[in-house]
Amino acid sequence: MKTSKLMVCVACLFFSQVAWCQTSGLIVVNFNIVVQSPISLTQPITCSVSLQATEVNLATQSAGIFQETKTKVATRTSQTAATCAVSVPYSWNLLTPLADKMGINITVSEDGDSPITQRMSMQSIGTIPLPSNNATTTENVQVVF
Repeated sequence: MKTSKLMVCVACLFFSQVAWCQTSGLIVVNFNIVVQSPISLTQPITCSVSLQATEVNLATQSAGIFQETKTKVATRTSQTAATCAVSVPYSWNLLTPLADKMGINITVSEDGDSPITQRMSMQSIGTIPLPSNNATTTENVQVVF
């Protein structure tokens, strides 16, 4: 039986001393990287995904920040292309998961042979409503690097 997010949170609110709801899931970001910078095939390119959720409790005038980050080395498919799939599991105790949103940020980087040749691209791919509990959400991105 699949339990909905609403059922879990209602149970959490009524049967717990603290009104926290366990919210878990998996975000998968598939990178298609167009390599335009002069980067050697032997130089690793890394892909990172960062997830953030922020909650503000007006009753207590407090805020909670929740974050997960994962990095993986991309696979070079040619001198001008690379791919990478980063899976980021998250599990957060939230007060208002039905109203919360999640920001997804990505980074593509390579360290180069010296600090002068380092290259990094960082961007937000958006803010989405917090997915249903235990859901897998997939985002596909293309990055010109």
